[in-house]
Amino acid sequence: MIAVLAALAFSAAMAFEGVEVGKPAPVLKLKDVQGEAFSTDTIFNGEANVIVFCRVGQSYSEKLLKDLQEIYDELQKKGLRAAAVFSGKVESSAVGELGKKLGLKFPLLLDPDRESYGRYGVIVTPATGFIDKKGLLRFYCASYQRDFMKIARANVGFLLGDISAAEREERLRPKKEAAKLNPAVTEYRLGLKLLKKGSTDAAKEMLRQAWESKPPYVEAGVELGFLLLQEGANEEALALFADVTRLAPKHARAGGGRGVALLRTGEKDEGRASIEQALSAGAEAPLFYYELGLLSESQGNATEALGFYRQGLELALDVVSSP
Repeated sequence: MIAVLAALAFSAAMAFEGVEVGKPAPVLKLKDVQGEAFSTDTIFNGEANVIVFCRVGQSYSEKLLKDLQEIYDELQKKGLRAAAVFSGKVESSAVGELGKKLGLKFPLLLDPDRESYGRYGVIVTPATGFIDKKGLLRFYCASYQRDFMKIARANVGFLLGDISAAEREERLRPKKEAAKLNPAVTEYRLGLKLLKKGSTDAAKEMLRQAWESKPPYVEAGVELGFLLLQEGANEEALALFADVTRLAPKHARAGGGRGVALLRTGEKDEGRASIEQALSAGAEAPLFYYELGLLSESQGNATEALGFYRQGLELALDVVSSP
């Protein structure tokens, strides 16, 4: 099972396996939610064109569609075109309701037989393709990344001719600022690099130094708290997250970490409320869903527990797919 999940996570780094970057994007002939026939070669007649494969009921799909609509509002007059494809057995009314909820103004297309899904070789949803005026797939974005707006604006800006290839690269991968950093920020960043390398003890030391600086660096305290949770030092983590949330009461991820620590130390009601508040604020983490799943399972609610576990797994795969 672990090997299967690892393979899925690796494949999620791609968005499409049916079309290569630089090759013509498949032309799709579909119907929208009103039953009107569309062909993407007529929809995608702009300087920049975006196609999204998404799902009803998936939070990341909703976030991406909402972001895309904002960009579409800004740049439609400059030549941006967009469409969203919903594959599989989904009621057109459900797609229509989603469109109304999010205020979507671009075509919402139905792919009931998943033919379009297969032609693009969609690996993970949501999946976004950026197509130029010649119909060539130029860029893609797998899953929903926290900096999707930045990625999309850079890709669309380049296709519209507003920025150069070099400017696009700089926006996506900005050079480090030459200005001197706060020592606590430097220690925090070094701690994150050490974590990626697997040097947990050294990372903890760097993060602790950043947290104990004057004033304390909040982000370092948050990362340190999650490391403590990972080690099972739940009481210490709870005390740390309490200090962090006193300094930054609106830090949703810290609130979620505090909720996990509360659950593990027996404060089930307060812990669940803290995690749910963090999730509603957009601070999603696989650990949050896992802990809620454990709680529901312990309370005999197997259906709810399974739902939480499924959400946590889906989020874990999405996180692995991010660059």
